[in-house]
Amino acid sequence: MNKKLRKFLSAFLSITFLFTVFTGTIFIQTAQADEARPIPGRIEAEDFTSVYGFSGNFIETNANASGGKDIGYVSAGYYLTYLVNVAKSGSYEVTFTYAAQSSNTDSFSLRDSEGNVLCRVSTPATGGWTTWRTVTTYAELTAGEQILTIYCDKAGYNIDCMDFISLTEVATPTILPPPGTYALPVNVTLTTKTPGASIYYTLDGTDPTKTSNLYESAVTISSNTVLKAIGIKEGLEDSDIASFSYIFDENAKAAAPIASRESGSYGGTQSVTLSTTSYNAKIYYTTDGTDPETSVTGSTKQYSSAISISTSTTLKAITVAESLKPSDIATYTYTITAVAPTANMTSGTVIGEGTQITLSSGTSGASIYYTIDGSDPTTESTLYSGPIILSGAMADSSNNIVIKAVAVGGGYAASSISTFTYIFDPDFVTLTDEASIDKVISEMTLAEKISLLGGRSGRLAGSAGGTVAIPRLGIPGTSLSDGPAGIRITLRPSGFTDSQGNQTVRAATWWPNGAARASTWNTALEEQMGIAWGKEMYFFGNDLLLGPGANIHRHILNGRDFEYYSEDPLLSGKTGAAEVRGIQSEGVGATIKHYAANNQETGRNNLPTTISKRALREIYLKSFEYVIRESQPWAVMTAYNQINGVSTAQDYALITKILRDEWGFEGFVMTDWGGQGNASYWPAQAGNNAYSSLVKAGNDVCEPRGNANNVMAGLQAGFITEEDIDACVRRILQYIIKTPSFKGQPLSTEPNPYADENEAIAFNVSVESMVLLKNNTVGGKPALPITSGNIATIGNATSSLVLGGTGSGSVNADSSRFVQIVPALRNIYKGGEIIDATTLGYAQVSGEMQPTEAQMTDLVNQVGSVVLTIKRTSGEGSDVRATKGAYYLSDAEQDLIDLASRICRQAGKPFIVVLNMGTFVEMESWKDKADAILLVWEPGIVVGKPIAAVLTGAANPSGKLSTTIPIDVQGYYNDDPTKPYAPAQDNFGTSSGVTYNEGIYVGYRYYDAFNVPVSYEFGYGINYSVFEYSNLQLSSTTFDDVDSTIEISVDIKNISQVPGKEIVQFYVGAPGKSMPKPVKELKGFVKTDVLAGGESQTVSTALDAMLLASFDEARSAWVVEPGTYKVYAAASSKDIRQVATFTVAEELVVETVNDVLAPNKTINEFKPDQSQTAISSIINNINISTPAGVAPVLPPVVQAIYTDGSLKDVPVTWDSIEPSDYENAGRFKVYGTVADSSLKAVANIKVTAPTAVLTAPDSVKPGDTFTVGISLDYILQDVYAEDITLNYDPVVLDFVEVTPANENIKILKQDPSGTGTLRIIAANIGGVTGDSTPILNVSFKVKEGINSVSSDISVLTAKLGVMPEGTVAEAAVTSKTFVVEIVVDKSALEAAINEAQNLYDNAVVGTDNGCYWQADKTAFGAAIAEAKAVYTDPNASQSEVDDATAALNAAIAAFKASVITAETGNLNDSTGIDVGDLAIIAYYYGADSTGENWAEAKIADINKDNKVDIEDLAFIANRISN
Repeated sequence: MNKKLRKFLSAFLSITFLFTVFTGTIFIQTAQADEARPIPGRIEAEDFTSVYGFSGNFIETNANASGGKDIGYVSAGYYLTYLVNVAKSGSYEVTFTYAAQSSNTDSFSLRDSEGNVLCRVSTPATGGWTTWRTVTTYAELTAGEQILTIYCDKAGYNIDCMDFISLTEVATPTILPPPGTYALPVNVTLTTKTPGASIYYTLDGTDPTKTSNLYESAVTISSNTVLKAIGIKEGLEDSDIASFSYIFDENAKAAAPIASRESGSYGGTQSVTLSTTSYNAKIYYTTDGTDPETSVTGSTKQYSSAISISTSTTLKAITVAESLKPSDIATYTYTITAVAPTANMTSGTVIGEGTQITLSSGTSGASIYYTIDGSDPTTESTLYSGPIILSGAMADSSNNIVIKAVAVGGGYAASSISTFTYIFDPDFVTLTDEASIDKVISEMTLAEKISLLGGRSGRLAGSAGGTVAIPRLGIPGTSLSDGPAGIRITLRPSGFTDSQGNQTVRAATWWPNGAARASTWNTALEEQMGIAWGKEMYFFGNDLLLGPGANIHRHILNGRDFEYYSEDPLLSGKTGAAEVRGIQSEGVGATIKHYAANNQETGRNNLPTTISKRALREIYLKSFEYVIRESQPWAVMTAYNQINGVSTAQDYALITKILRDEWGFEGFVMTDWGGQGNASYWPAQAGNNAYSSLVKAGNDVCEPRGNANNVMAGLQAGFITEEDIDACVRRILQYIIKTPSFKGQPLSTEPNPYADENEAIAFNVSVESMVLLKNNTVGGKPALPITSGNIATIGNATSSLVLGGTGSGSVNADSSRFVQIVPALRNIYKGGEIIDATTLGYAQVSGEMQPTEAQMTDLVNQVGSVVLTIKRTSGEGSDVRATKGAYYLSDAEQDLIDLASRICRQAGKPFIVVLNMGTFVEMESWKDKADAILLVWEPGIVVGKPIAAVLTGAANPSGKLSTTIPIDVQGYYNDDPTKPYAPAQDNFGTSSGVTYNEGIYVGYRYYDAFNVPVSYEFGYGINYSVFEYSNLQLSSTTFDDVDSTIEISVDIKNISQVPGKEIVQFYVGAPGKSMPKPVKELKGFVKTDVLAGGESQTVSTALDAMLLASFDEARSAWVVEPGTYKVYAAASSKDIRQVATFTVAEELVVETVNDVLAPNKTINEFKPDQSQTAISSIINNINISTPAGVAPVLPPVVQAIYTDGSLKDVPVTWDSIEPSDYENAGRFKVYGTVADSSLKAVANIKVTAPTAVLTAPDSVKPGDTFTVGISLDYILQDVYAEDITLNYDPVVLDFVEVTPANENIKILKQDPSGTGTLRIIAANIGGVTGDSTPILNVSFKVKEGINSVSSDISVLTAKLGVMPEGTVAEAAVTSKTFVVEIVVDKSALEAAINEAQNLYDNAVVGTDNGCYWQADKTAFGAAIAEAKAVYTDPNASQSEVDDATAALNAAIAAFKASVITAETGNLNDSTGIDVGDLAIIAYYYGADSTGENWAEAKIADINKDNKVDIEDLAFIANRISN
């Protein structure tokens, strides 16, 4: 390569890279060919110099035309550059070899180094992605080294190679319209494929030369003429002379249209194309039997695409062409029948006892009737309803079993009869159960065995793939569907209708993303979600879910972090195990993926990844180990990357030694799609290829397809054995026998019956996943929840929330359920109006609204709160970029935050930010400008509903971060290069290879040990409740042997008045004697129940030896080191509440494992500087009570945890406290600055004052008697007597009586007045003190006739007699609001439902008298369901109940009237059923509810299935014959 060109290429790649970073597309600078490729000659597509846009496994290894590789996964805007050396300047013929499933024009172009288009290439369909064809074009090239670029203008093809041939002569001219006979003059055009060539022509029959007419524009020919033409270009030989003859005949006609299908009888809807040999012609046609006109009019249509013939039809067509008279009319007659049945096994197959034959017809809605006695089937034969189980009893004397079948219905005439003949062998074994597997393997041919090792398309439309079916052995194919957020299948599969005749809709639930689900820290909820997920899978007919993903959040820029759980392996593993257990409890399977260390998308395909054995064992494999050991997923999927020089898919140590031998995995292993890898576990040798290495490693299925030739090559060379193949086959069959497909579960065509209940579960998951990162007090109350005042929603994301990640993480859900934030708020919020700023016409800059200062001021003045939503999308195939608009906020977003924050603070109103994303954005630069920040993740199908609920307080968020939010992903803390803000930032995102230098110091382990501050720590999250930790207990203070366990418990109390859940985290700090250790590691977690104000719960977890062990690389063993271990009960990784210790007297070797997975190069791992310790965390367990008006006394020191694990008291300087903070009863926090640390200490202050507190039900009913409890709170001195006066509404309530809360309380006076006051005087024998002591119970009765009102009971005065001085103290007073409910009488509706259900349960579907049609019973069932919905709706009004009662009674009457009687089918009102009625059916035969004449034809739809078909005819005919 010359120096100039190399310099240009370097600059080109640099500029392109910068452009890529700016625009956000992944650029991969992977030089496959360093030397210039010669032209003329062949250039393989994979021999590029650089590529733009492509990522992953785009270099495919399918067998192809040139024997090399090919380029796939093309998208518009991608390109490939090639360094070439052109031998000489001139014209070149360029032939591209390509494959395409569908046709496209101008698919890609060849361009020079300046970007000029040299030629454009169209790609007609070839028949498949590996069916190769060529297309030839021409280009002018200059001599010398240069860059050529294939620019992909469109997607949808694979490129194999390009061949360049230097032209020596000009291409022969061509002409249009083509020569022939015409009726009128024609204008002809001449062209040559040789760029720059001139064309000369004659019209008198003489040979043209350079002195003849120069062709410049179209030539008109109006009489019989012979035109001759020649192409001439300097430097090339002249072309051959082309001769074109034109004849004129005034009667000349266009060629008649030709149909792709001849007239005849066909099964099912036919697609018919029309063509003509006439040039530039138009075709007009009719399908109603009339002759077509020569233009569009009446029933005449212009042909433009294939014609769908779904009923018996006469097709007539005519051609209209320029300069010709219209053609003769072509007529084609088609008779359409139902599609003849097909079987899952071809005739002639040898079968055995129990072989299952499935029949199907391509005609939706058709019934299949069959015989096994050799007779022709009719509608009186056996109706096919499921697999036909063959047995020897069915065989004839020749051991043949003959099945004949016919398809009837679906709006078509009966199909032709299909005949299937099978040879019965009594010794032949088919797959029936676990015990049959070995025998089945012995029956299999080698080809059949190898076929099972590669994937196939799944039977469920839209599934990602499947396993191979071998029908003769009873082995069905199975369906494998994405993905990690729900079942991704085709929403509206073609050819399927439901029982009501509507298009089948398979709408799955889109669950919140994986990172969100882990942030619930609620394994019980995740298992409940898994059960719901599994029910949907089974219902739709999906066998195996390709999820969940258990990879670790190594870096927050990983594009697939949204679908993975956490930076911590325990949280990841426990969450994944719970979900898998739930899914598999429903008889379907889950796949844990991507095994292992799939931690970035950039260059993921065969990415060299270098990791220490300890980091692998403790971090990156550990999450998978938890899932395997605790839930036994049916499958494991390997990853695209390499680990320490070996592709994960081919790694025997990873798959067999660790996964199976150490962890006891019982399922099967598959590759990721195209992820067979390129680096074998074994040395290069004969037969060792990617596919044979999979088999030898124990990777059972190569998806999406295998390679039988390569497996066979490995077998023939002795690299693998047939026993290796059998082992893979056995594991696959063990999976298959568990599947719904094997058990005969049909694919459902009905709507999702679990949609409502699953959405309710998704709502709970979303609420419990949301992390409240910040909630300042504004105007005397927290910014959230919003309880009053108008709300302004700003930010364009408000109306277009991100539901989930892209790629395999997306789900085809029911979009009618999607509710964005604004309508969700309007549905739930009663405290004011919602002002949607997206409708106010603000200016837009860089995709974000930019209101002026005046506009923002006006908006803020109208509302009580402002809510800004910021969203981000991430997904499979690319990582998040550290650029503005991606990881960093865009300038427009920052400007909007700055403006909204400033105006809100000037007005004293809360400014709230909602973050809608799967990973994080940089927050340090703007988080102080927000009063509240709510991370809502990607909520899936529930979209804005849970967000609205949390914003308004209808729900309490209880999530905590599953991953640390760092300050930045670039730069270094205090500019210290040993302290990056993100531990993996210097070894992430490169496609050439990644070394995990951070070792075990991932996430909080790094931030603790290296004392690097973060924006928000792992495990952090607040909510609307406040919790107190106390009484941390260990069951033992010593850990004696490998079988020991220690139980840990701690008490959690909700010290607020808001019910809520707390996530309690248990960390352990281990001594680091022989190896460095993190400061602490998560070893257990518990989420409490919903705790009411003042309620407590004891939570616990257990520590075993493996949880305490670290991996000793030198001994390849899990070791518990001796020393003192610290147990931390914490609210986050930084918020430690309680500490306890235990000791291990001597070293414990828990388990010695295989010494494998050694790095293939040196790793310079981070190691914390043990000589310099710093404060890692503060123990925030300072809880102080003080009487109202008395300043709290705060301690001068707090306890801190240091980076070496030690605990020390350190000085703290507390923020000043205003007297107003402790003037009245309540709670507040005081923050303190800890010496030598950026961390803050927190003291929880409880200000107490005697208070008379009321408790009562929130709602009551008319006539109810209920109790109001009176308690005395915050009593510091003994109270011996009280004089309390209550106030209530006498219009609503009648006073009943006062009773003491215990026997020591004496009621001395209870004096109600007629005006709604009640004075109570009581004495307390022995006195009362304490935080909350019940003293009195007051009973009231709600008056009859009162409903739908809100009323209050309040304490007017509360005087307390205090001893020993006998002084009188005034207690603070409280009130209680309750609602008198509306009483709705549902008794009539209940009676109607009972009657209807009894009628429904006893109704028999059939065609006999006294039976009912299925359609009528289905409609009746729907009416009952609607009535039940109203009956169970607690908010249903009386009018709604009355309407539902009337509607159900009408449905009962209608259903009773629909019973089949002797008169059913008497359409002509004669004295009985006769041939006249049959004639009416026949007249309307084929009509359906979509037709224009349905109103009159509907009379003939006897069975009410919305079509007139053979079943209606059969019913009438049967009635006549009887």
